[in-house]
Amino acid sequence: MESVWEEEITLQLAQGDLFEKSEGWFLRYEEPERDQGIITATIKCTQGQIKLMRRGAVESDMTFEVGITHPGFYTSSLIHMPFETATTEILIELHEGKGRLIWAYHLITQEEPSSLRRVTVWLS
Repeated sequence: MESVWEEEITLQLAQGDLFEKSEGWFLRYEEPERDQGIITATIKCTQGQIKLMRRGAVESDMTFEVGITHPGFYTSSLIHMPFETATTEILIELHEGKGRLIWAYHLITQEEPSSLRRVTVWLS
């Protein structure tokens, strides 16, 4: 996974499970070691929408859909922060368990949008 925000690029390598259900594709993985503890992430892909759900030491829900601003939240032992996501791009290319997911969005906190963030997930 590659996350680009302003001048910062973050790369994350994880092993997970990709499976298909009637409501879409699901990718579940454990985030690499972090100071705050174990975090299990699930990415759900449906037609034109990506949802990222994190559970464990950090709880977070984010929904990405072009043209729609969705509410979300981030909660840890130190903070609870509501926000919104305004998505500008989604690309879902999955075939036989391989492919890539791309989304770009602005995170809106206290009615102030951040600069554009872009995430790419490669599945192999």
